[in-house]
Amino acid sequence: REKGLPYRIVMVGVQKKLHKRLPKEIIALPRTDSRQQLVELYSCADVMWNPSSVETFGLVNIEALACGTPVITMNTTACPETVDSTCGRVIDADADVVESLLRAVQELSCQGPSLSDACRKRAETFSKERSYTNYLELYKEMLE
Repeated sequence: REKGLPYRIVMVGVQKKLHKRLPKEIIALPRTDSRQQLVELYSCADVMWNPSSVETFGLVNIEALACGTPVITMNTTACPETVDSTCGRVIDADADVVESLLRAVQELSCQGPSLSDACRKRAETFSKERSYTNYLELYKEMLE
């Protein structure tokens, strides 16, 4: 963090065209396929914000949680199912998003080391096998 700035914003997956339009205070990194680099980025973050309005599940949320990083996500996608109050916040897209985001960052930044443990525990609740089982149960219910 620089003097006078309470937080630093790091964006990952930024294309060159967008990078040129961003304020110089935002650190813009290109997309990476390196698992190790992603782990390092998630692990050094105080919080990960997923601003997507079209996400169908939120794998990036689970990746961040697995690294012990709390997640802030929007309520307009399937992502709210990835977090609960122990490991993140869900922002209402109809509210003042900037104000809601700042409040969520402040809340999560004050929670301390136990927050990382809660994040990892939440990530462990997700698995392909559990998802498949849940889908099959849902299909069976719909057929009945």
